[in-house]
Amino acid sequence: MSSSAKNWYGIPGIQYHFVGAWDDFTITYQGVTDTIGVDVEGAMWTTYNEEGFTDPGEPFAEYMRQNAEEVRELIELFRGPDV
Repeated sequence: MSSSAKNWYGIPGIQYHFVGAWDDFTITYQGVTDTIGVDVEGAMWTTYNEEGFTDPGEPFAEYMRQNAEEVRELIELFRGPDV
């Protein structure tokens, strides 16, 4: 992966990798790179909306940062026990 990867939503320890316009992005967490970021982002978006928020811009990014522990837990959940 690229050494220019950035922290996903500014969350330390989770790197974001843009793969291309037609592919899902990848994230790297605890040395494992995969495409589950789409699933994690979707789950967090659902929770964000259930809490009454709808702005997809910086407010959602801030929500992700404020809930970084939940994001990490979702990554582990979506990966499953075999990783």
